[in-house]
Amino acid sequence: MNSMTFIKLVFLRLLLMVTGIIFVVVAIAFTISSVNNLKRLKENGIKAEVVVSKMEKRRLPEDTRYKVFTTFVDKNGTEITAELKYTFTSMYVGKEMEIFYDPSNPSKIAIESTLSQYGFLYIFGGIGLLLLIIGFILQLKTSNLEKKTKLVSE
Repeated sequence: MNSMTFIKLVFLRLLLMVTGIIFVVVAIAFTISSVNNLKRLKENGIKAEVVVSKMEKRRLPEDTRYKVFTTFVDKNGTEITAELKYTFTSMYVGKEMEIFYDPSNPSKIAIESTLSQYGFLYIFGGIGLLLLIIGFILQLKTSNLEKKTKLVSE
């Protein structure tokens, strides 16, 4: 193996490991923020029954996603329409569910769901861990190549 290939492997290893760490850290930070937001709304907010009132299709290059809007009546009797930040494949217009909302800003809502709280962690964190594992495997391979190269040169 020539030195240029070895340098490319070392760079790739470093890139994968740093990217993996960034993915994991972002996933953890996002999850902590999501869990804290729900916790705040559960402690200080009001529980309400909502109905999925509208779903807007958004086409992405890879697939189709939906913006999901819910409608509910707040404590003052005002009808509120708010967008769900997290959507699930089981969403449909007319679906009923429970949410927590901020009485001072009723359009700020949170749904109590494991997927909404931890889905980002599972997906983004999982990708980050996969990148870290691949980087670690490359670390082992480049370390072995480096040892073999030293033995051959001696």
